[in-house]
Formats: sequence, structure tokens, C-alpha cells
Amino acid sequence: NPDEAGRLGVGYIDAGAAFATNGGKVPADVTDLTCEPAFTSLTFQWTAVTDEDDHTPVKYHLYVSEEVLTESNLEAAPYVRINATNIQPGTSMSYTLNALTPGTAYHVAMIAIDRWGQTSAKPLFLDTTTKENHAPKVTGVPTEPIRVGRMEEKEVKLTAIDEDGHTFSYKLTGNTRGVTANRKGDVITLQFRAAANPGKYTVTLILTDELKAETSVDIPFEVEKGEAPTVSGE
Repeated sequence: NPDEAGRLGVGYIDAGAAFATNGGKVPADVTDLTCEPAFTSLTFQWTAVTDEDDHTPVKYHLYVSEEVLTESNLEAAPYVRINATNIQPGTSMSYTLNALTPGTAYHVAMIAIDRWGQTSAKPLFLDTTTKENHAPKVTGVPTEPIRVGRMEEKEVKLTAIDEDGHTFSYKLTGNTRGVTANRKGDVITLQFRAAANPGKYTVTLILTDELKAETSVDIPFEVEKGEAPTVSGE
């Protein structure tokens, strides 16, 4: 029926309201958007707003950008569409945006949209920053080279912690011949044997947390020349 064209609105499927007309009233502005930042995510909370002639918006657009957002550039900015069909005004809403970069400032805006595509009059702007991720720290690193003689072993105990509570892995690189590492809790034990030829070497311990932050420490060691065995005369 041509007289009913457009009455369903944008994506609207509520048969009980299908024949309502557009009264030209825009949704109320979002006024209480808050954000809880994590290392790689932002969790937003706000209260569902009203729409004078449609009772409630059908969606919200959440804009998140590393560039400053303004009313003049908002239309071209990337956004996430959050469905709000049949959500009653006054309902607490939330949305979590993932896969973000730690320690990064983000500019945020939100608008409400009704089933006719009409937007709330004023976007709500918000600035936030994801949590800074810190690389693991190592203490107990020797200040002098480890010296290992023939048929000798030396042991060094290091303490490794991640102040953010993240898990981390470790590995050895560089001159690793004769050097092994074992971890128990926060303690990493390095063992040195005189397996290489006499000389000066450096082994590197690398710690990498679950968000790829990395710490490396160089530990020099020296394989000393062994004395030739002596034969005593009778």
C-alpha cells in the first residue's frame, strides 16, 4: 500500500508499531557515558535514552578513534553499531570494544538513532586511555662476568616479576653453549658450565609478557683456561 510506505522505518520489525508515523522527534541525547579502560579493551556504560514519538532509539553509534572527534568530522569517523531495539528507556547498557593498543589515548563519541534514521541532537564526547602495559622486570643480574673454570659449574638466581600481573615466557639467546635456564615461580636459575672454548661470551635472557612487552638482559661470562694436569715424579 503506497500510503504505508516508509512506516516500518530503518530495520524496524515490531508489528505493533509498524504503522506509526514519523513525528520528527529525535532521540534524547546520551548524557552519562562512562568508560572502564583495560590494557587492550574499553568497556562503556550508559543509560538507554527516550524518544518522544518512538519511545526508544533502535541503535547507538559508538565512535572510537585515535584522532580528535568533533561534530564536524564525526560523520566520516569509524563507528560501532550497537543494537537497541526493544530496550526500554532507563535500562543500563554496556559494550566492550576489544583489540586495542595498550597505553593509547582514544577519543570517543556516542549518538542515539531512531527507526527513521534521526539522530540525537548532540553527540556525547569522551576521552579515555587504555592501561599502560609494562615489560617484565629482572633483578639480581650480576655486575661482573661469571667465570667458569674447567670441570666447574656456576649458578645465578634471578628474580623476574610482571607488575601488571601478566604471564610471561623466557628464553636464552646469544652464546648459550654450556648455559641452561630453569624457572620456578618468579625465580629463574641460570647454570653455567665450561662447555665452550676458553674465552669471553655473553648470553641474553629475554622475557616476553602476554601482550608482547619484552625485557632483555645481557649476562657476560668467561670460560677460563684449564690448567694442564701435572705428573709427579717418583
